[in-house]
Amino acid sequence: MKQKLLFLMMVSFANTRLVSAWMSRQSARQRQNAACLLCLAATTGVSFRNTTTSRCAPEIPEEWLEYDHYNGVTILFNQSMTDFGTALQNSLQQWKQEGRKGIWLHVPAAHADHVGSAVAAGFRFHLVQQNTLILSAWLPSFDDPSAISRLPAGPTHQVGVGCLVFHPDDSSQMLVVQEKTGPAAAWSLWKMPTGLTDAGEDIHAAAERELKEETGLTSVCRGILQFRQAHPTQLTTLSRDSKRVYRTHSDLFFVCVLQLLDAEIVFEACPDEIAAIQWMSVEDYCRQERWQSSPVYQEMNRVIQEAQTSHMMQPYTLELGFGRGTNALYHSRPPKSQL
Repeated sequence: MKQKLLFLMMVSFANTRLVSAWMSRQSARQRQNAACLLCLAATTGVSFRNTTTSRCAPEIPEEWLEYDHYNGVTILFNQSMTDFGTALQNSLQQWKQEGRKGIWLHVPAAHADHVGSAVAAGFRFHLVQQNTLILSAWLPSFDDPSAISRLPAGPTHQVGVGCLVFHPDDSSQMLVVQEKTGPAAAWSLWKMPTGLTDAGEDIHAAAERELKEETGLTSVCRGILQFRQAHPTQLTTLSRDSKRVYRTHSDLFFVCVLQLLDAEIVFEACPDEIAAIQWMSVEDYCRQERWQSSPVYQEMNRVIQEAQTSHMMQPYTLELGFGRGTNALYHSRPPKSQL
């Protein structure tokens, strides 16, 4: 009896702000235990200031959470949750009290039915990665709409490669293709083989892969001759249904010089993409009518014409040293004779 009376006295003298400050310093599991203790005390009839809940409010399970070095939280959604919307709202409120800022939510396709609850809670779409939708929320903006989010933007660039291949016996000739579809096909343009890098793929590796896929030729990258950066500035009209959409990604395009490794050159055009392959003089390539209305392509073609005497950025694949994975480093270094 004395122990129960002592417990009730301790609870009755608890200050809500002090309890909240103490709980913000504890782990999520400790917070949950403390909340349940306070809920249990509330059922005994003891009154709390600013407390209206008579049961333990659901929260996002601790095993779903990862905490980063930027005072943020990542929620790795991995199973259905009947009261997910309520649990998310409660957790967001708790994280606001703790001073958390950036919240990331990973929702796999199998649980896409919970996306509506996340949007209702204030999350925004960020990106799709490996069949998982990633949403984000910047908590300071919940109370102050003028607060600027410090979360990084989603993908802003696509990275393309162009394969510049000179004939092994005549460097005045370059390898060109005509595509079956796309703008280049509509213009009957002869162009170098091109394509986009895959996720986790180095630029020089992408160029070697694209050349193989489009022409059947095996090569090694000698270096990067030049690159172009382009930004979307106008609407694009889709001819099929006349819908107009904004192109939001900037484009990085790297011209890679490749050296053929095949002893015998045999063209094998990709049946889905390439209509024709041939050798063409660099001069005729640069004189094509389509290039003449583009200042940037005229300058790029001038560099191609001078490629044999240009210093190229050489690729080096190196370990980071203080982290996981490898890195591709590209830099231009003059020949030793010029040092």
